[in-house]
Amino acid sequence: MKKNTPNLLTFFRVLAVPVFVGCFYLPSEKYGALAAFIVFALASITDWLDGFLARRWQAESALGKCFDPIADKLIVLVALYIVVWQDGAVLLPAVIIAAREVIVSGLREHLAMQNVKLNVTFLAKFKTTVQMVALSAYIILPALPVRYAVEIMDGAGIYLMWAAATLTAITGLEYTLKALKHLK
Repeated sequence: MKKNTPNLLTFFRVLAVPVFVGCFYLPSEKYGALAAFIVFALASITDWLDGFLARRWQAESALGKCFDPIADKLIVLVALYIVVWQDGAVLLPAVIIAAREVIVSGLREHLAMQNVKLNVTFLAKFKTTVQMVALSAYIILPALPVRYAVEIMDGAGIYLMWAAATLTAITGLEYTLKALKHLK
């Protein structure tokens, strides 16, 4: 069972996506946002936890290496869509984040066919954390009293989204430059 736990956590993230989206269709916007926030937070935590456990228990698998990035991109891209739907002001940082995720995934896939691996950097892991925090701030907005929601949206939320977009662009450029050495 121990060896399968990291993969189960990865598949939890994939299965969490429709549940996350469904939360926004609950009759109460406030409770829907709260439920979505909890699902997203759990998915974000499992993003870290599955990798940590796989390394710690020496349970890394080809299946996990394949599906972990897919699960990560899926939950982030769906959350970006919902956040832009809630607040169009974050469209540009969302496009930057989405574009990087797709481009780097394509580069990784192409390089994998040449048996070249792009290792995840510390900055990329930090970028993911900032993305998850920024998205969480927007997801919880409808559950907060208006006063706090406006402060987050106009303050911390927008700065966090731009910080995430900046880190995303930097790490995307980093990966692209590394990949260029191997592209034929």
